[in-house]
Amino acid sequence: MRILVRQLTTCLALLFLVCVSQKASADLILSFGTPTSLVEGSSGKIDVFLRRGPIATPNLSGFAIRLAITPTGSSPSTGLVFSNPQLQGQLTNSTYVFPGSSGGFNNTFQTFNTIYNASDFSTVPAGVSIPTTNRLLLSLDLAAVTHGNYSLSIVGIGTSFTDSGFNTINYQSPAPLALTVSAVPEPSSMLLLGASACGAWYMNCRRRRKRRSQQLLPKVTEWVQS
Repeated sequence: MRILVRQLTTCLALLFLVCVSQKASADLILSFGTPTSLVEGSSGKIDVFLRRGPIATPNLSGFAIRLAITPTGSSPSTGLVFSNPQLQGQLTNSTYVFPGSSGGFNNTFQTFNTIYNASDFSTVPAGVSIPTTNRLLLSLDLAAVTHGNYSLSIVGIGTSFTDSGFNTINYQSPAPLALTVSAVPEPSSMLLLGASACGAWYMNCRRRRKRRSQQLLPKVTEWVQS
């Protein structure tokens, strides 16, 4: 029995090492940038980056990627969505993965704009070399509809990267990114904030007048006595 348990433990350890090594040796590594602040009724933006892993990587010739926004907790299902249409800011950015060689960027939306599909390919026959520093893959435009908590993730089914021979390039996705859409302050809150600001301004002016009076009082007393 002990031998069986020892063998099972050894197999599990080997399986864990294989999984870790596969993840660490990913040819391409995806990451999310820092999102802009999201307030309901406004728009936001977040970048998706791509870089080469520590090992030699084939040139990138094309990609297809699927992203999804999902609510967490009791947040509305469509409180945060992908803007439709997108501004495609990555195509005019010099750090885009296919700078000057985009063969035809394509994008579609699903499930009330909570799923976004994008694809592009390079017109360079041999593909484009990806460095170990971040290159811009997508510049996503978001529409904050209702306040709440949401999660942005890359969906494995529908995401792929290929070289010039249409061979799949291994990649590593980032962990889902937590996003929060803040509520717009209510009118009463805005009024209270404005009243507080006015009160602070009045007290500041009063303190300055009092300080000036205290500075002038000795001079006035000296002038009267003389």
